[in-house]
Amino acid sequence: QLSLKELLEIYHYRKIRPSTAIYALIGNPLKNVLSHIGHNAAFQKMGLDAVYIKIPLISQELERFFNLAKKMGILGISVTMPLKEDVLPYLSYVDPDACLMGAVNTITLDSGDYFGCNTDGEGALDALEIGESINGKKVILIGAGGAARAIGYVAVKRGAKIVILNRTKEKALELAKELNGQGGGLDEMGQEFEKGYDVLINCTPVYLPIDPKHLIPTALIMDIKAYPQEGSLLTHAIDIVEGYEMFVHQAVRQEKIWFQLSEEESIRNAILPFVNPHNRVKPLFISL
Repeated sequence: QLSLKELLEIYHYRKIRPSTAIYALIGNPLKNVLSHIGHNAAFQKMGLDAVYIKIPLISQELERFFNLAKKMGILGISVTMPLKEDVLPYLSYVDPDACLMGAVNTITLDSGDYFGCNTDGEGALDALEIGESINGKKVILIGAGGAARAIGYVAVKRGAKIVILNRTKEKALELAKELNGQGGGLDEMGQEFEKGYDVLINCTPVYLPIDPKHLIPTALIMDIKAYPQEGSLLTHAIDIVEGYEMFVHQAVRQEKIWFQLSEEESIRNAILPFVNPHNRVKPLFISL
């Protein structure tokens, strides 16, 4: 049940008209996601007649959802866990990169058909490369799930050398083989610390997946969770990239796709103040 304040200040309910385009986020759970805040803020700032809503869904509801979505004319869909792989059978076309990643996070309605792509990997690497290119750098990915696959795929495309470490070693080795990288168990983190690395990315839901003593002070450390808790990996690191920065960059790419926009900086500046945990512009957004 949405509060009146949320309806007015996040969804701008008074401005919604029959002509207003609908965009949506699907996944489960959606309680702590940022998408509705960032995208609706950007829509207003950019003068777009559009609204972005959250729709909690499980895999078994996807067929009914896509049938209804087409009737409603939902023009764009963001996909989050655990549906990034499950949506593939319902799409008419999937971008070749997303096919190789095996996951979609962005869907667009065009001429009655839904098309899928993935902006997660590019968004993460855009955030990482604000200061310096990762070309030729050694990147350690903690985790071997869909997020690690998407980020690893793009990291390799941009010239990085990747090492995937996972609690289940077999999954890490399987993904490493797909991405032409190296793989191992989490218990091998000490060895990688001794060898050295340039970037480490936590792609798991665990806040502290490795011993902090294995963080190299000069390495760039990233956690893809939007708002890591106190005591998480980033609180033990020096040079960090927070997960909300990845969200902003992938969201910018989504809006460029949906609205055929070219100005990235304007979209980023419209989203960032509303999702940056260090500079929230309205008290309303403290509770997600």
